[in-house]
Amino acid sequence: MSPTPSDSWPMFRGDARHSGRVSQQLERPALSGAPREVWSVDSGGVIESSPTVVDGRVFVGSFANKLLALNADDGAPLWEFAVGGLLRCSPSVAEGRVFFGADDSRFYAVDAATGAELWRFELGEGGHQSSPALWGELVVFGAFDHKIYALDAASGALVWAHETGGAILSSPLVARDTVFIGSEDGLLYALDAANGTPRWTHATNGPVWSSPALAGELVVFGSDDGSVHALHADTGAPAWTHATEADVFSSPAVNAAGTALYVGSRDGKLRKLDARSGELIWATDLGGPVFASPALGEHVIVGCGDGLAALRRDTGELVWKHPFSERVWSSATLVGTRAYVGSHDGFVRVLESR
Repeated sequence: MSPTPSDSWPMFRGDARHSGRVSQQLERPALSGAPREVWSVDSGGVIESSPTVVDGRVFVGSFANKLLALNADDGAPLWEFAVGGLLRCSPSVAEGRVFFGADDSRFYAVDAATGAELWRFELGEGGHQSSPALWGELVVFGAFDHKIYALDAASGALVWAHETGGAILSSPLVARDTVFIGSEDGLLYALDAANGTPRWTHATNGPVWSSPALAGELVVFGSDDGSVHALHADTGAPAWTHATEADVFSSPAVNAAGTALYVGSRDGKLRKLDARSGELIWATDLGGPVFASPALGEHVIVGCGDGLAALRRDTGELVWKHPFSERVWSSATLVGTRAYVGSHDGFVRVLESR
């Protein structure tokens, strides 16, 4: 698949490497000051899906059993695609196609311009699927039927599948021709991206719902064992472990140099860690569980128990907090000068600095 234009956010965490940041050429003072709400749209159900923004369109899933496509400028509805269960995952977009799974044990591809179904893939029973990653001609994701799947993006045909010991909500990191993904069984898996052959696994002491990211030579991720883990990407050998005070559902964001990572925890804190050593640089208490994954622009932007917050990247100082009526598990999507985010109140919102 051809690359998506750089001024976009085509999949969960922005790219298949799960950097969680805007590209260097676009890094600018977006949301540097207290934001205003540009527009909001009520989806009719809880939103935990993180919006995808490509070619002036916003794509986001809702617990109202549908995928919405909205005009990125003003939120005007473009189309809706109904599914047979809640839609938790974040869609991925490439070459005019939107890829996503729903709680009806199906994975879909639809036309980005019209919402017309292109193909669907039937999974085993279990419901939810993780947010898919796009790699070459493959779309890769995990499912609650305990399997990791790679499908042909054009046809939906199965290329390979690998069974784990538990349900999967972790979104796959694809880098170094390897798929890295966590499972409820407490393992992080490294599989050959082309054929699904196992390369290594690493055991933690709790389910791994967090989606891994690449920081230099290391794969970093959180676990319900209350820790952030770093493993050598080639071998799976442990590099370091950093203990928090509660489980880590949030997925790390990594700076462009690969030297620092930012991650939330259910203990209410957002942390900055040295990616090479795991040493704590700062921790900021946001007053409630942090399930959302941070995004890096000029500041660290992250959802929390009562809204969306911006923190200084160097010190962790709270710059602003924009209150919502319900918690924010959706991870903010940064495109241009705007942040797109969903909430448990059912609204997808766009914020921009005043």
